[in-house]
Amino acid sequence: MTLPQAVRLLIAMYILLLINSCTRDPIVTPITNTELNIDTVLYNIDSFTYQIPPDVGTLPNLYFGSDSGYNCRFTLVNISSRSTDNSTTFQSLIDTTIVGIDSVFFIMTSPDTSLTDEAGTYHMIIHPDADLDSVFSEGSSNYLNIDTSTIVVELGDPLVTALMTKIEDTVATHPFIKFDLTDSKDIIIPQFADTIGGVKNRSLVIWHDETNIGINEFYSRNANSYLPRLIVQFRKIIDIDSLQNDIIDTLVKSFYPDKDVSIIYPPPLIPADTTMISIGRAKGLQAILSIVLNAQTLPKEAVISSAELTLYQDSLYSDINGFTAGVYSIDTAYADVLPYPIPYPIHDDPIDQQIDLPDPVVSANQVVFELRNLLGAVALGQLNNYGVKLFSTSANDPFEIAHFEKDTTINNAFRPSLRVIYVSPL
Repeated sequence: MTLPQAVRLLIAMYILLLINSCTRDPIVTPITNTELNIDTVLYNIDSFTYQIPPDVGTLPNLYFGSDSGYNCRFTLVNISSRSTDNSTTFQSLIDTTIVGIDSVFFIMTSPDTSLTDEAGTYHMIIHPDADLDSVFSEGSSNYLNIDTSTIVVELGDPLVTALMTKIEDTVATHPFIKFDLTDSKDIIIPQFADTIGGVKNRSLVIWHDETNIGINEFYSRNANSYLPRLIVQFRKIIDIDSLQNDIIDTLVKSFYPDKDVSIIYPPPLIPADTTMISIGRAKGLQAILSIVLNAQTLPKEAVISSAELTLYQDSLYSDINGFTAGVYSIDTAYADVLPYPIPYPIHDDPIDQQIDLPDPVVSANQVVFELRNLLGAVALGQLNNYGVKLFSTSANDPFEIAHFEKDTTINNAFRPSLRVIYVSPL
């Protein structure tokens, strides 16, 4: 960049500070003696919604039950090989210093303090595919790719059954499930230690066989507190006294999951899912907003003051109060990898997630994303971009769906749009 160009851009940035403090309306009158052009571009947004499998693996909750067509059939939990304090492994629980295993419990706690003891019966088995290193992935396992053939056979014969209970503390009442696995300790501990039958995973399957309970939530390993845990109480030789007698101590160790995921079967699509811009995690709804931005659509040396992508809620189908949405830029022409809007076979999400963008501003009936940084990189020729992917964030109830207006006709005041204010050399 030459010196005169640099000076002009510095002047442009100063002017933009004045613009932001005074008005957001387009300025069409040239500013004399600056050799700069200030202008506004309004892009219409083409879009379509598409569907992936339920995206719930990294959420802070696990889900059981069914409601509104969603069937949370079972949850998979893989227990870490090491205790939370890293002092104990399952292998160490079967060595000669262990006098005995006194109890084994698995506990899950619910954030829903309104759940009662009548919330139903839960069941557990050890995952039957014990010879596999890993039987599921927290980030990608779903009802389409998980092998349920061996699990379904075992569901009729649970290893252990547990009822909802409550913990009283000084803050709240926390419903929880406590599976007593003590009677199965001679199966679980050696199997998790990988000493029998070539066992390589430590996965549990948990389910609720009643269909009229609604959907119950329990904290997952991704929560900030009350994580699921396997608790083992045992007696161990810790030393020998002067008379050569064993000194035995009773210890309690907790093992957290290193991954967990609920397998959710979504309901069928409704017309609003496909005719509007729709997003929701448990139904796997995401959207592509096509904004073909490249170095030719904005001047190469443009300095962008603002770039607001605005979507308007369709209040007939959804309420976005408290709902948060996110966007990723995409660097692949979506037509090459996702040629059809839904109805479309559910598949793994093929869109390249390139960079994160700032959180949006949500008001009464609209959501506004600031894409200035993204468009700035495009204007400088640093980035080719073909639009953005819109999705429901992990902060939302995954079973909620937000629907936004899709109609781009010029007389629709609620059409999705991108409004860019920029300054460039003349």
